[in-house]
Amino acid sequence: MKIFISWSGEGSKSQHVAKALKDWLPLMFQSVEPWYSKDDIYGGDRWNPEISEALDQTDFGILCLDKSNPDKPWLVFEAGAISKSVKTARVVPYLIEMEEADVPSGPLDQFQYRKATEVGTRKLVQEINDTLTDGKRSAAQIDELFDALWPQLKPKIAADALPELVVAPRTKTTEDLVKDVLGLVREIHRDSVQSRHRRSLAADSYVPRRFKVTAEKLCRELRDGSVAFKVNLARTGDESFQCRVQGIVDEEAVTEGVFAFSSSEMTSAAKFQSFLRDCALSVHPTES
Repeated sequence: MKIFISWSGEGSKSQHVAKALKDWLPLMFQSVEPWYSKDDIYGGDRWNPEISEALDQTDFGILCLDKSNPDKPWLVFEAGAISKSVKTARVVPYLIEMEEADVPSGPLDQFQYRKATEVGTRKLVQEINDTLTDGKRSAAQIDELFDALWPQLKPKIAADALPELVVAPRTKTTEDLVKDVLGLVREIHRDSVQSRHRRSLAADSYVPRRFKVTAEKLCRELRDGSVAFKVNLARTGDESFQCRVQGIVDEEAVTEGVFAFSSSEMTSAAKFQSFLRDCALSVHPTES
């Protein structure tokens, strides 16, 4: 199986790791043939029939990404060319001293990232093994072989073995700035709408605590053996409320009544308690 290893930037971390993978992967898989260009991926004469043929014959692609190249157009193009070459093709972006959050949102989002670490590289070789039709090994064999060969690759892709990364600062275009401002305005508007909605819902459903406390206290006082009461209060207007009272026997509601009242009428806790008591007695299970 041919594996296309993509990189960019002459003398970069990307090139260094790509070369190390090219030399190391055949040790893991005898049936694997890594394809790696010695020329810079963005050199003017790089795109040639040899590369086109390699892409056409590739079943698996590894994109070596460092912080200088994840948004390079040719790297993205090659990822698309590999993934579309055959239905079973796989593409894995291999992150060198990067996190997934460091990769700009775009076409590479559709692929599963792997870090250039022991854990990430182990997953990478497992995925290569899953793609093989010839020379495929069991998971246990892959783990055993990886444990034996990883010490050969590790020092070649370790941070202290890689060249210094030089990332040219990207100057934002007018279009980028407009998008940033538009995104900020939309976020502020969305937060404002959500905040007003939450305040509106809270105001519409708010029931004064004094009503709730009185209702809970009365329910405790009226409980008699297997007979109990449940009171639900709800606001229906600026000063109007609804009181739903249930008569309960053996924890099952058997009677129910709905009563309306106004906060302006309930000038004291005693008056509200008297109102609730009358409501409860009107739905008392033994009186119904």
